Amino acid sequence: MTTNNVAYSEDEETIYLPLVNNTKSGTFQILQDPDIFLGNVWYTLDNLTYSTISKDGIDQGRNNILSLGDQLSYNDSIFEIIGIDQNTNKIRLKRIVGSAMPGVYSTFNYYQDPFRNKTISVRFGAHEYDIIYVKGVAEDFNLLADLWSSPIKFDSDTLLFENENGITNITLRDYYA
Repeated sequence: MTTNNVAYSEDEETIYLPLVNNTKSGTFQILQDPDIFLGNVWYTLDNLTYSTISKDGIDQGRNNILSLGDQLSYNDSIFEIIGIDQNTNKIRLKRIVGSAMPGVYSTFNYYQDPFRNKTISVRFGAHEYDIIYVKGVAEDFNLLADLWSSPIKFDSDTLLFENENGITNITLRDYYA
């Protein structure tokens, strides 16, 4: 931009994101060799319940039951539950990642994605063309990402203003006018 004589200013801000805490915990042991029925593999587990973990790390007890879409891990593999029979404690799984094959007496763990999305608030003003780059920093471990993100570009005047009722019917240009 300097080369083309375009006036600009730079704002640099470090935003500290909270650590990701697991909110669920559970272990599930396979009690017998898998059943194969019509090409589907069913695992019989010792239980189908798992715990909720409070924000301060306290186990709330096994107050949840596995359901379709929940994910389990075993060694280097992650599986999604695509079938469940609560009467017999049997589940059918689809492999998402990995190659490990659990067998009798293997233990699954309830799985939560450690890289869940995080949201940040970015400050900007009226009548601006903004280009935002993001770079990961982990000061505690002396780590800095090698590359910046792809640019996120927008004209602040064309963004839509959302009032306290969640209604978006006016651009920021009109709101500031």
